[in-house]
Amino acid sequence: MFTLLSDTYNVQTKRALLQDSLTFKVGDVVIPVSGATTDNIITNTSATVGDVYNLGVLIGFSKVNGEVISQGQDPLYTPNQLTTGATNVSAIHYYGVYIPIHEEQEWLADLDAVSGTTSGSNLPYCWFNLADARTIDESSIVAAGGTKGQFLSLGVSPESTSKIIGKFGKYLLGQ
Repeated sequence: MFTLLSDTYNVQTKRALLQDSLTFKVGDVVIPVSGATTDNIITNTSATVGDVYNLGVLIGFSKVNGEVISQGQDPLYTPNQLTTGATNVSAIHYYGVYIPIHEEQEWLADLDAVSGTTSGSNLPYCWFNLADARTIDESSIVAAGGTKGQFLSLGVSPESTSKIIGKFGKYLLGQ
């Protein structure tokens, strides 16, 4: 899960339709897609090294009229979760509310293993790749000065050795 720690700009949320037949969780990194047939539809596919995206982090869900769905469809899941049906885009119209990612934001991110499991992954200024829409791949460490990954570590979180503080790579962001 990704959590916004600091933001030098005023956070302005946006919302877009959620793609059909997917499960979304609050804290997912998502890709709001724009195009002739997919305008303003959110997908939760993982970013690919070398591709540029408009990225965002989900902070909630709403209905077409803007009514907030505070617990998603199933309040038993933590973080809040919503699974879209096969006709969400054409008929149901559940929306994802997200914070657009930009280069100045700092994020708290979950690692898929304890930091330091891979040599150097507990050090600041190293690059990592996303394991999926919710976590950083701890074993994808790239030493400072090497090939850039998708997430730059600023160091291990004082609250947990399986969390890091960092920033998304500017080259990833389609801004």
